[in-house]
Amino acid sequence: MRSGGSQSPAVQGFAGKPLRPAPLLEALVRAVTGVSQQEKRNAAVSPFGAGGDRLAERLPLRLLIADDNAVNQKVALMLLKRLGYNADAVGNGVEVLRALETKIYDIVLLDVQMPEMDGYETARRIVHKWATLEHERPRVVAMTGNAMQGDRERCLEAGMDDYISKPVQVDELKAALERWGTRPGGKQ
Repeated sequence: MRSGGSQSPAVQGFAGKPLRPAPLLEALVRAVTGVSQQEKRNAAVSPFGAGGDRLAERLPLRLLIADDNAVNQKVALMLLKRLGYNADAVGNGVEVLRALETKIYDIVLLDVQMPEMDGYETARRIVHKWATLEHERPRVVAMTGNAMQGDRERCLEAGMDDYISKPVQVDELKAALERWGTRPGGKQ
């Protein structure tokens, strides 16, 4: 017991020494998502994921992930890969704006707490830049560990279109992509 009477959190996995990349990644994925990569593979009905549905085949989208945490980036890329997407990833808001200058993205999955420029300011700048071309603006979906009351509203006030809390669940991610990938004026 710690001081104050609270118990320490249970250990969900471990990686033995010497550290090897695959077991370390497996332990980190399990800690972040609560499910091991093997359990995800076993749960898949087909090579295309649960239910045999590859969302990217039905709904082709150009996706950008913005997260300063490399593990979170890998988890997000892995979840999107399960849906059939090959997304790009950057580490902060400045890099998001640079990426949007060089390539067209349909959806930006944006962490809110990043160095150099946070997600709130990044979303404001995206909305401002596309103010007269709203139908061409990439949709911005917050993907953040901030899950306190008021966090969703703060994201929406900054101009984000939607909000997903971490750890990200594949069904929630899929629903957001379906919601914003078929928006009026969009490609679909």
